[in-house]
Amino acid sequence: MRGSTPEATALDLVRFYERVGDLSHVATVLGELAEKIDASKLVIAAAEAEGESAVAQRFGYLLERMGASKAATKLSRWVDRRSPKPVLLTSDNPGQEIASDARWRVIVNDKVEPEDILDKGTK
Repeated sequence: MRGSTPEATALDLVRFYERVGDLSHVATVLGELAEKIDASKLVIAAAEAEGESAVAQRFGYLLERMGASKAATKLSRWVDRRSPKPVLLTSDNPGQEIASDARWRVIVNDKVEPEDILDKGTK
């Protein structure tokens, strides 16, 4: 049986966000997965193996929003070394720019509103 690391799973969620709903759903899962992500493994095993700067940029932006600053910092260094071009956060709203994030070179064109898992269980 083949398995996946938390780092590779998280990157796949960002890469294929449209298949799981939207980035708000992905951010909700990342909030739970973030504590299991090893920053070094993320950069070495996942980001290097995938080699997709755009996915790493989006992922870093989301990690930072979810408060996983240690993993985000290491990933930011990896992204910076590649000097990537700015990317849209989502392909759903190509003409709509809400903001931009200089650190990740992400054009924020969609709202990301993760569900609060703890609140959901009490309703």
